[in-house]
Amino acid sequence: MQTLVLAPNLLQLFMGWELVGLCSYLLIGYYWKKAEAGKASLKAFWVTKFGDSFLLMGLVVLFVATGSFGWDLPLDIDPGVGTAIALLIFIGAMAKAAQMPLHVWLPDAMAGPTPVSALLHAATMVAAGVYIVVRGWPIFAASDLTLTVMLWVGATTALVGGCFALLQDDVKKLLAFSTCSQLGYMMAALGSGSLSAGYFHLTTHAFFKALLFLTAGALIHAVHTNDMSKMGGLRKSMPMTFLLFVIGSLALAGFPGVSGFFSKDLVLESLHHGATENPVLWIPLCMLLAGVTVTALYMTRAVLMIFFGDEKPENHGHRPELSMLLPMLVLAVPSVAIGFWVGDFQALIGQEGHSATEMLSHFVGLPAVGVGLAGLGFGLAFAEHRGTKLPAPAGLADWLRGRPLDSFYEWAWNNAVLVFARGVAWIDRYVIDALMNLVGWVALEGGDKARRIQTGRAADYVWAIGAGVLVIAAWSVLGAA
Repeated sequence: MQTLVLAPNLLQLFMGWELVGLCSYLLIGYYWKKAEAGKASLKAFWVTKFGDSFLLMGLVVLFVATGSFGWDLPLDIDPGVGTAIALLIFIGAMAKAAQMPLHVWLPDAMAGPTPVSALLHAATMVAAGVYIVVRGWPIFAASDLTLTVMLWVGATTALVGGCFALLQDDVKKLLAFSTCSQLGYMMAALGSGSLSAGYFHLTTHAFFKALLFLTAGALIHAVHTNDMSKMGGLRKSMPMTFLLFVIGSLALAGFPGVSGFFSKDLVLESLHHGATENPVLWIPLCMLLAGVTVTALYMTRAVLMIFFGDEKPENHGHRPELSMLLPMLVLAVPSVAIGFWVGDFQALIGQEGHSATEMLSHFVGLPAVGVGLAGLGFGLAFAEHRGTKLPAPAGLADWLRGRPLDSFYEWAWNNAVLVFARGVAWIDRYVIDALMNLVGWVALEGGDKARRIQTGRAADYVWAIGAGVLVIAAWSVLGAA
C-alpha cells in the first residue's frame, strides 16, 4: 500500500495496485480450509482484475498520447483522448472501490478474519480506488464526462449499498455494504468537482469504519456468531464495546459533533452547490439525502439488535481483552475529534473552506436537513424495534436479499462467458490445431516421399548430376533463343 501511495507516477502506482490486490486475495482466503473463504478470495481477485485490465489500458493510452506515466495531462492533448484515459482509469477505480455494479466481491470478502476486514475497508484496497482519483485529480478534472459518470455511479452506490445493508443480519456484511455506500458518497463528491469533500470523507471514514469492524470482531469473539438476531442485551456484559460501537455508528450516521458529520456535510454541500447551477444534479443529491436516512436506520437497527433486548443465554458476552480493547480506544478518539480539523485539512490540500466552528454555528439549510433525515432514520429504527412493521414494496426485500447482480453475473458466466469460451476452444482444437497438424503431416509425408530419391548408389547420383546439367544447358539455350 505504501508503494501505491508514494508512487511518483502511475506506472509505479500500478505495481503497488496489483500487489495490494494479491495481498487482499491472500488475506480474504486466510481460512483456506473453508470453501467459502476460497470462493470469496477468488471472486475478489477476478472482479478487481477485471477493473485492473481497464486501468492498464488507460495507462497504455496515456503513455502513447503523452510519452509518460505522469499525474498530469498536457494542455494540448486531444479532449477525446483525455476522456478515454480518465474513463479507463476510473473503471479500475470502480472495481477497487466496490462501486456498482462491480461491488459484488466486497460483501463476500467478509469470509476473511475481522481485522483483515477492518484493514480492507478502512485503510487499504477499497481506499485505493478513491485515492487514485484524488492523486490523479488533474486527469479526472479535465474530463467533464468522467466526472459526470463518477457522480452518478457514486450516488447510485451510496443509496443502493445502504438499502442492501438494511437487509443484513450478519454484522460484518452490514458493515461491508455500509462501506460500499460510504465509498459512493466519496465518489459522488469527487464527481461533483469537490476534491476536499471526497478526500476528507475518505479520511474520517478510515477511523470510524475501522473502529466499527474491530468492535464487531470483539462481539463475534465473545458470542461466536456473526448473526445479529442471535445477539441481544450485550450492553450490560460488554459496556465498553457498546460505547465504542455507538461512537462509530454516530460518526457513520453523521451525528452533529462527530467526524462523520463534518465530512458528510461537505459531501452534501458540494452536490448542492452543483445543483444550483445544474438542476439535474438535484437527483443525485436527493439520492444521497435518502442515503443519510438509510444509514441512520440500519446502524440504529444494528445497535438495537445487538445491545438491547434480552441477552441470549447461549450467546453470553464478555468484556474484550486489553489487546483488543486498546486499538478500539485509539480509533475512537479520531472518530470523534478529527472532524474538528476540517478547515486545516482543506488548507493542507490547497482548498478553501470553513472551519468546524463555522460549520456548527451555521447549522441551517442543508446541514439541518441532513441531520433531520438522520433523525428520521433513528426514529424508524426505534419504531421497528418496538414492533412497528415498516412499509416496503412486496417482494422487494426478498429480491434484494437474493443479490440480483450476483445472480446475473453467475448466469452471464454460465450462459455467455463459458459458451463463448467453449466456442473458442472448439476453434482452437478443430481449426487452429487442425491446420498445424496438416502442416506437420505434409512435412512428414513430403519428407518420406523425398527421401526415396536418396538411394545411396553413386551411379544414381552421377545420372542425376548429368540430367541436371542437361536441363540447365537446355534452359540456357532456350533462354538465349
